[in-house]
Amino acid sequence: MPTETGEDSWAHVVVYTKSSLYEQTTPDEATIADRASTVGSVAFVDKDLDVEEIGGLVSWVAPVNLGAVEAYRMYVAETPSGATRSQIGAGTGDIAQASLSSLLPGDTPKAGIYEHVVIYTRSGLAEQTTPVSRLLGDTVSEVADVAFPDFDLDEADLGGTLAWLEGGDKELVTQYLVYMAVGG
Repeated sequence: MPTETGEDSWAHVVVYTKSSLYEQTTPDEATIADRASTVGSVAFVDKDLDVEEIGGLVSWVAPVNLGAVEAYRMYVAETPSGATRSQIGAGTGDIAQASLSSLLPGDTPKAGIYEHVVIYTRSGLAEQTTPVSRLLGDTVSEVADVAFPDFDLDEADLGGTLAWLEGGDKELVTQYLVYMAVGG
């Protein structure tokens, strides 16, 4: 039976045999049991602290009915229904059925188009049509007003207190990294 066949109000599928002259009068039947296997409770915290870039762990709750689920697929998309989507993941992009999370790589551009992360289940036959989504928040925490007054009075020697203003969502900052650089 092709995918996306409408269930309508059908309760059974019946199979008849037929010879070159006659069709069987008593078919065999199977009850139609439409199964939905959708993930639940998609969660995401953006840990890429740059503007218009996202990254972090996406997690979800396994579907109640795992019987036909072979894998998951994760995309960033324009809408909750998966429009204008871009698949996340190496190779085939399939995430093992036993996994309940996957990494959205840092530096993934958000750029206004990718507003949602969407998770699809996949069976051996097809990927589900309607995903479960989560709105992507862009966490930003950039320092500002960096100042370094040099109080070491010797030429070619530096000394003093480096200072800056904390910015944005400070609760996700685990440390500040300071480097020396050439140029500005």
